[in-house]
Amino acid sequence: MLGKAKAVWFTLGIIFLGALSVLLFRFLYDGRKTQRFEAKITSYFAVAGDEGAVIRAIRKNHRYVGNWQNTNIYVDEHTGQITTLSRFPDWYVVNPIDPKKPEAISSISEAEVRLAAMLRGFELASMKYEVLAKYDVKPEQSREVVADHRRVFVLLFMEKSDDQRFYQDGLRTGRIVLCASSGRALKFSLSLAPSPGVWDASEGEVQFESTAQSMWKPWSATYPIKRTEVVPMWVHRNPRPVDGKLEPLTSAYMVKGLDEEGEVRCILTLEAKSFEVLFNQCAVFSKSVNWNGRTWKVRELDGTSRAPLN
Repeated sequence: MLGKAKAVWFTLGIIFLGALSVLLFRFLYDGRKTQRFEAKITSYFAVAGDEGAVIRAIRKNHRYVGNWQNTNIYVDEHTGQITTLSRFPDWYVVNPIDPKKPEAISSISEAEVRLAAMLRGFELASMKYEVLAKYDVKPEQSREVVADHRRVFVLLFMEKSDDQRFYQDGLRTGRIVLCASSGRALKFSLSLAPSPGVWDASEGEVQFESTAQSMWKPWSATYPIKRTEVVPMWVHRNPRPVDGKLEPLTSAYMVKGLDEEGEVRCILTLEAKSFEVLFNQCAVFSKSVNWNGRTWKVRELDGTSRAPLN
């Protein structure tokens, strides 16, 4: 009987030591992982003009965040990509502009150069991108964008890809607000990109066109279509992350209906495998956004109104 009791306690001891080893391993792994993110975020603070930052990274909602002197930087846990840089209102109090000093950035072109330098510093040098909208915001208007009255430059940009199947889904979009006086970034954001899934090629181009013509009949009197184009594209069905990760892209086809002038008036998007309708609309798209055949673009209305800055 005593021997059986010893065996039971020995077994329980082995189980306890095993569980303790697993917990210790996880603790050490998490600690090393946090240290790696702390080093990464510290380097990003230096890129933003905050050399000497000393931060402690905290894991929050599948991101690591570091705070230093009223500034937050967030980095995605899975990709290691920076997603957000933001300054609290107190930062502007501690860092007022000096009107006696020459401006560090005095033009849109200089702001674009600064953006390119920051993307390199944020380990995004390989990302091809296009600046879609650019604004030189004067001090009297800057409270729409930042916490005080200072001249700022706002650039909205979008990733580009040589893969013609990328339209918008799967391409990252970003925004940066730069202080003209100091040249430092006041705000920065960059979305995450889902990975491409398995491409389901389809031979149903004729069926796509006939489906589109049928679905566009209610608009035929207003938007007469003279020809159609069918193009492959990646689409993102579920924009909500699962455990912090975005679901892969899905293969689809877009049918564009063009009028006599070659303007896109109708768009139908179908999933390649199931033929499920993902989007269907006819409209004068160019009056709301610029459509270049690949991406929707922000544009200035009437040459004076600004696209949303926030």
